[in-house]
Amino acid sequence: MSVKLSVIIPLYNCEKYIGACLNSVMEQTFSDWEALVVDDGSTDGSGEICRALAEKDRRIRLISQENRGVSTARNRAMDEARGEYLFFLDSDDAIHPRLLEELVQKAEETGVELAFSYTVKLNDGDMEGAFRSREEPSWRLGEGSEVRRWFFQSSEQGVQLRQMGGKFLSRKLLSGLRFEKGLLQGEDTLFLYRLVQKDPRTLCLENPWYVYRMRAGSLTHSLGPQSLDASRKVFQIIREEEGRAGERANAVAGHQMLLGLLLSKMELAADHPGQKAAFTTLREMVREERKHSLYREIHWTGRTGAVTAIYCWPLHRIMKWGGRMLGKVRKKEG
Repeated sequence: MSVKLSVIIPLYNCEKYIGACLNSVMEQTFSDWEALVVDDGSTDGSGEICRALAEKDRRIRLISQENRGVSTARNRAMDEARGEYLFFLDSDDAIHPRLLEELVQKAEETGVELAFSYTVKLNDGDMEGAFRSREEPSWRLGEGSEVRRWFFQSSEQGVQLRQMGGKFLSRKLLSGLRFEKGLLQGEDTLFLYRLVQKDPRTLCLENPWYVYRMRAGSLTHSLGPQSLDASRKVFQIIREEEGRAGERANAVAGHQMLLGLLLSKMELAADHPGQKAAFTTLREMVREERKHSLYREIHWTGRTGAVTAIYCWPLHRIMKWGGRMLGKVRKKEG
């Protein structure tokens, strides 16, 4: 039996949060949904929690498989989904009670193929009051170059078009597209890049109705050698494909995105004494990326950040701190 919307939730060892995640779906004002939870070989109590909730609400479908990675989990859910639309939700995140209803209604009214809401990042202790406000939805339509700007160059607070959490898709937009299985990180960025290449009509909900939970525990994974190589590879693919397509501005933006990713991971590694090897590896990656022909075309702040990260890390941290303080001042003045 078909449904209007399939919510896709990949799951691996998330027993502390999966209940709250599914409850945020069960509390939606929209009811014509199914939730496909793909348990990717969890070794904790995640599966049992989902089974208990599935017994209470038959719209929840638990699919169990051996550990094969998040790409395989999402691909399997997409293959088994019965919905006209798909919505991607990470197992430790949560959504506003009205989000699915608003997304479906707008998609039916406008025929858009891709939609998403602003994302807010919160710590565990801040999650409970995330949806207390009663603001009405505010929408912005993007087409063509505007959607590409959201992906490549947007620095607007809340706009997040490089991660799968919170993305609402028309099944027609997929056209056989699947997540690349060999990537340990960045698979969602590459998948969304492929979608953006199709120039979909896109709606952005300017309300922070998708909550991304910031939690410890993924540090070792994100800074492991294979993860670092995968993250770098994704942005290299994007940069080179845009260059071959003659989209030089996007290629430059892709190069800046890559450097920004490496620098942010360096900062993460520097804050954890046990990640000295990752810090050294990242510094060498930044050194290599400075040799690329597009490096001279990126914004001077990006070039300065790369140089100080390589040759004077304390100065890099001071400049980073100064930039954050300046941003806060400008925000207050604005």
